[in-house]
Parts: sequence; structure tokens; C-alpha cells
Amino acid sequence: MEGSKKMMKHPTKDVYGSDAAEGFNKGKMETVEHYRALLRLSNEHRKSEVSWTKASSTVNSIDAQIELFDAIIKSEGKFDLVAELEKLTLEHVEAEEILGHVKVKVPDWDKLGENWLLKEYSHVFFSVLRDYIMFYFLFLILH
Repeated sequence: MEGSKKMMKHPTKDVYGSDAAEGFNKGKMETVEHYRALLRLSNEHRKSEVSWTKASSTVNSIDAQIELFDAIIKSEGKFDLVAELEKLTLEHVEAEEILGHVKVKVPDWDKLGENWLLKEYSHVFFSVLRDYIMFYFLFLILH
């Protein structure tokens, strides 16, 4: 019991410092560290999204080229593009493999106590998802 009283002799001094200036500087330093950590997590998330977007864009581009060449071949034109189609098919498979290995890191903002960031990112996510679904249905209707 005696030891615990000695440990708790000056709890406010240990947490907040000996004077107002020291307490302010300590609080400022902790706040800066907290928001720098949030920014690092946000930056990692953004970078992983950019990587995924680039890989997905490559897959979609090559897929569109394959469809174009397939349509040209089926039209029995004078163009011999079978070799080009096979080349693009291989590139498409490679691009899909790359896309499969890219992981988007999403910070758990709720666990970190930053719910406002979760709401901000979910709005962007659902906007992108809506656009993707609209593009997919348009693709299905046209083909």
C-alpha cells in the first residue's frame, strides 16, 4: 500500500508537466505524433489504391483491345491479326496476375478512434463502386 502511494504522489505532474508551458509542449507533441501516424496510414492507403488502379486500368485496356481484335477477326477482314490477339491474351493474363497480387490497405479508422475518416473514405468507395457497376451493366447491354 505504501509503495502505491509513493507512485501516485504527483500524477498530474507526471502527465501534464511541472508548469503550463511544459504541459502545452507535451500535449502538442503528442497531438503531432497522433496526426502524423494517421497521415502515414492514409498515405499507405492512397498508394495501394493507386497501384490497384493502375493494374486494373491495364487489365481493362488490354481486355478492350482483345475484344476489338476478336471483332476484326470474326468479320473475316483481310487483316491477319491472330498473332496480335494471342500476344494480347498473354499480356492480359499477366496483367490479371499482377492485379491479383495488389492488396489495397484500408486502415481501420473506427478502431483508431477516427470515425470521421471512415465516413470520408466510405463515400469515395461507394462512389467508385457505383461507377463500376454502371460501367459493367452498360458493357453487358452493349454485348
